Amino acid sequence: MSDEDDEIAELRAQSERGSRLEEDDSGAVDLVDDIIDALDAIENGDQRKTIALRDQSAAALLTALMENPERSKQVGDELREALDRDVDDEYDRSEIVRLALRVGLQHASPDVVEDLQAAHQEHASNRF
Repeated sequence: MSDEDDEIAELRAQSERGSRLEEDDSGAVDLVDDIIDALDAIENGDQRKTIALRDQSAAALLTALMENPERSKQVGDELREALDRDVDDEYDRSEIVRLALRVGLQHASPDVVEDLQAAHQEHASNRF
């Protein structure tokens, strides 16, 4: 094989999506690939796209917020602003939970958020 063929083979290998079982230098399975697999499973109906949360305090907070639209809007606006997003007219329970989850991940584990964004981009590009 020529040097040029070696370079092409190496570039091709770098651009292909790896196996779920491939590990990075730290020994961790690639989260981006796992997220893409989960997105595929959800899209194909093999995995639910809803989640359940069992937490008395969270349930009480969400109930109180939904009973007070002004406060719900304030919390929703603050969460969206924390994510550098435009505010919305109103927020339902699901939107408050989604925003709070994303704000928490962004604050505590920004690398996971980057992996999620990369997975969404790759998943979308694979669809076309």
